[in-house]
Amino acid sequence: MSPFLNRVSASSTVYSFALLFILFANQAAGQNLFSKGTGNWDDPTNWSTVSHAGASCACTPGAGNTVLIGNAHVVTYRSGLPASVTIAALTIDDGGGGTLTFGNGAAATALTVSGDIIINAAGTLQSGATGANAHTIFGGGNLTNSNVFNLTANGATAQTFSFTAGSTKTVSGAGATFTFFNFTLNTTAASNLNINNNILINGVLNFAANGLLIVNSTSNITLSSTATITANSSTRYIQLDETSATNSQLIRINNNTVAVWQFFFPIGTSTGGYAPLDLTAGGGSTMATAPVNNATLAVKAIVNPSNQGQMKRTFRLTVAGNGNATVFATADFYYNSATDISAGDVQANYSTGWYLNNSTGTWTTVTGTAPGATFF
Repeated sequence: MSPFLNRVSASSTVYSFALLFILFANQAAGQNLFSKGTGNWDDPTNWSTVSHAGASCACTPGAGNTVLIGNAHVVTYRSGLPASVTIAALTIDDGGGGTLTFGNGAAATALTVSGDIIINAAGTLQSGATGANAHTIFGGGNLTNSNVFNLTANGATAQTFSFTAGSTKTVSGAGATFTFFNFTLNTTAASNLNINNNILINGVLNFAANGLLIVNSTSNITLSSTATITANSSTRYIQLDETSATNSQLIRINNNTVAVWQFFFPIGTSTGGYAPLDLTAGGGSTMATAPVNNATLAVKAIVNPSNQGQMKRTFRLTVAGNGNATVFATADFYYNSATDISAGDVQANYSTGWYLNNSTGTWTTVTGTAPGATFF
């Protein structure tokens, strides 16, 4: 046999091996992947296409895979391993409990879940020890948390959950811990995000595209004392349920400083749309005597039935846990001049502001200016 033919034969053998390797590496595409034990996301021996006790598939999660973590396994997605990956869906605790720890170091990492993320009653999705290093989960479906969702765990201060464009999505579940660091709404006006459980945001709430956060009647959005809101507008805001019910509020925690409650609350309602409350110093508001640490200010816009002589829109500010006599002056309350005027009234009729002290049940007039085009 000539040396040339020998080389062709060797090349053909290598080619066949490479082809078999490609088929082997992708044999799990589009299938369920079950965790096999506590270990790393990037470990190909730690996944099975059969069950949690099944044979290893010698593969790692990728496009089309639905990932299931159960049997009390703790899976760590190590930072940068891989730097980014897209999967179809994720269930944590499909039986026997389970934990996904996202990130463990400095390398920027992105996990895209095209469909739903489900955390069942013994499941945990938490950040790892990533410090101030950027790690992002992109969610293309619903987020259901029935136990623990915490992207501020282990000292993480830069993890982001970004809801991506598509159909209307829902954040729900009975989980008592539902904590985000950065929360990005990157949807469209046709695909808003329903908030059907209490959530806490410690970092930046970013309205990266048009869309609403629609808070149902049993839930609240709470902002830590260091949280901020960016890019809000008349097409990007938090829609509350507009009733006088206890919940569906935007809540701000204080850290014993006046400035924390001098804040712009970008809220609105289904009736009348965007109607924010401006308590910022830049808007002219002043506040005296700092609230105590961890005191809360809950804000809500309420739309009442038409009642001649009274604007339909009112605002409720509820302070809890504050033993200090904090007083603010000068605030701008926004309203819709087309929908918030009671039948038989004109805008100019509204020249007196009233304040109801819920503790005493007494109404008191407050000084202020006559209503402008959109606020008073």
